[in-house]
Amino acid sequence: LDEFYIGQIPLKEVTFARLNDNVREPFLAEMCRKYGDVEEIEILYNPRTRKHLGLAKVLFSSTRGAKETVKHLHNTSVMGNIIHAQLDIKGQQRMKYYELIVNGSCTPQTVPTGAKAGDKGTSGGAAGDT
Repeated sequence: LDEFYIGQIPLKEVTFARLNDNVREPFLAEMCRKYGDVEEIEILYNPRTRKHLGLAKVLFSSTRGAKETVKHLHNTSVMGNIIHAQLDIKGQQRMKYYELIVNGSCTPQTVPTGAKAGDKGTSGGAAGDT
């Protein structure tokens, strides 16, 4: 998709927040693969300290895989952390979380995800849009 795309953007991107800092790409891939084919995984790190930010992007080959992942993994315990998973168009919510953590406004475990951000995979990333 580029800046000239005018159709509805397919919901194939999932943002994870509040991940344990021991979660790495292979573990996340294995966790998500049971819900659909994974095209890309990226775990975000602080650009200065290289510390794990508890944020990750998983891009699926289908909307169904992304929705199933959010449905089954949102608010579940992974490595001792209750994780947050949401459908995220172009990573907009993930970038908001990233800025809040890097700027020191919150920690990876206190990032304000909001109660509705990923409920049952139906709301997409709309909870933060006003």
